[in-house]
Amino acid sequence: MAAINYQKQIIQTLKGETPEFADTTYERLDWSGVEAVLNLYGRTSGPDRDAMIQAMGRIIEEAAQPPELLAQVLLIAASLDIAQIEPAVNKLAATALATEEPVKSAVMNYLAFRSIYTKVYESTLLAGV
Repeated sequence: MAAINYQKQIIQTLKGETPEFADTTYERLDWSGVEAVLNLYGRTSGPDRDAMIQAMGRIIEEAAQPPELLAQVLLIAASLDIAQIEPAVNKLAATALATEEPVKSAVMNYLAFRSIYTKVYESTLLAGV
């Protein structure tokens, strides 16, 4: 099986540059693209899942994509509770880009969910559950 360039695949999917989105209107692309990336994530496991998570982290860390695309990647990562990209999010949070919408809200959302998940996990451990 050929290795998938997940970074390229995620970017092209969210931009609507894949054959499956040839007939998708721009207004529907934000929902359809996110759904397609979530489906791709759901079909991965093991090394492929790790490669996809690393690709998401690189997209965020490089911050070379349009703000809307960065926000989508951040929201996907938050909804999946992908802790591995937290260092990249923290790095992005310290930039001027993170002071502008929609990146600002997406960064805050990701970090808020990480904080909640961490507190729930720690309280569960302390309770011995």
